[in-house]
Amino acid sequence: MAQADVPLLLSRQTFKAALSAQSFDFQSLVGRPARYDDDCMPCVMILTRADDREADYISLRLAAAGIPLLRIDSDRCAGTELVWDVFDGVVRLGGERFRPKVHWSRYFSASSIDAPAPDAIAHYVQEQWGAWAEGMQPPTDVVMVNRSTGRWRPSRTAQLAAARRAGLRVPAGVVTTCPGRAPDLIPGSGDLVLKSLGEHLIEETPGNAVGLFPRRVTRAELTGDRTVESAPVLIQDFVPSSAELRIHWADGAFIAFRLGKRSMDVERLNISDVSIEQVPMPPELTGPLTLLSEQWNLQLAAFDLLETPGGHVFLEVNPAFDWLWLEHHLAGKPVSTAVCDFLINAFEGISS
Repeated sequence: MAQADVPLLLSRQTFKAALSAQSFDFQSLVGRPARYDDDCMPCVMILTRADDREADYISLRLAAAGIPLLRIDSDRCAGTELVWDVFDGVVRLGGERFRPKVHWSRYFSASSIDAPAPDAIAHYVQEQWGAWAEGMQPPTDVVMVNRSTGRWRPSRTAQLAAARRAGLRVPAGVVTTCPGRAPDLIPGSGDLVLKSLGEHLIEETPGNAVGLFPRRVTRAELTGDRTVESAPVLIQDFVPSSAELRIHWADGAFIAFRLGKRSMDVERLNISDVSIEQVPMPPELTGPLTLLSEQWNLQLAAFDLLETPGGHVFLEVNPAFDWLWLEHHLAGKPVSTAVCDFLINAFEGISS
């Protein structure tokens, strides 16, 4: 079999973005609330990257509540003076001692770390920071948001299997390095969808991202092609739908939005092409999604489902998720309020 030069999912991807490493975090720029306990600053700790507008919003809300935020951005961490006591959980950063009370790992990514050094050293820096972020497990008296999750956990395939066990409909699919075999393995005659097993964005170099958005193909495009690609890809049956549901889970409560996209090729970052409305939570989804949230130990997450004539179809869950773009045209900020209220209540509850 021939080896593919460019994987099908990567070909025809037009979305590229420069992800800024400039910080707009309120507490980092202006200062943290003066709050100390035994010479340590109790805080909420977030591991993410500079281009995380939701974390910027959280920083402002926490400051208004008098709660310090310790934020470590992967694209700004190289060269940072850091000491972490793995037994008492104290983090020393920038001459300050912090004691995290709530911990949330969001978009911290080793591939975003720009280490101006020879390749071997740069890879070392990325590997060590990535391992630290994955291993950052504070003491048991810390609220770990989405404790059992991490990068690619739960995996897309594990999500689909669990959703099916919970009684939700999921698209038929296969994981393969041979996309041409998919039409024979997936029942039906309709189109197929290629999806990333990992992130929807990859960084060619730190700060320079390329989209890996789902790509719809016909079966005829794949049939007969026996090319072996360099990496596996998820291929699913294309499910016609009238809309997509983005359902947020915030510590026991659901907040649902209906997204009416013009076509599957509309990249959702272009919000002008997406109609958005807040809708009531479909009652038939409450039980299964609550079960999955508890199974994966999720406190904050976003579920994506399709709305079809035959019922809802589960796509994926995102333990680290964006929501400000959904609230852009709304009078209120239901998700922002729910997320920040959870973090504030968790901090105050464990600090009392």
